[in-house]
Amino acid sequence: MRLIITILIVTASFIGARGQVPSPYQYTMNDGLPSERIFCTAQDKRGFIWLGTDAGLCFFNGREFLTYTVNDGLADNQIARIYADSKNRIWI
Repeated sequence: MRLIITILIVTASFIGARGQVPSPYQYTMNDGLPSERIFCTAQDKRGFIWLGTDAGLCFFNGREFLTYTVNDGLADNQIARIYADSKNRIWI
């Protein structure tokens, strides 16, 4: 009888168990992206995401986007490559 109860308890615990699956989310211009055309991405050591777009360099902290353009000192708005080095510097 104990064996049957143990098997039932173990089986019941697996029936309701599900792994945590993150739900995908697609960010668009409505969320603050300057453009939907993204050429490259990089992640720095703090976990922040950098995006190279045709409208500038975009920084994402997990909640909002901040965009750097030629008005902020960039040579061009089209960012083709991004690299985060060992000193946490972002090269574009």
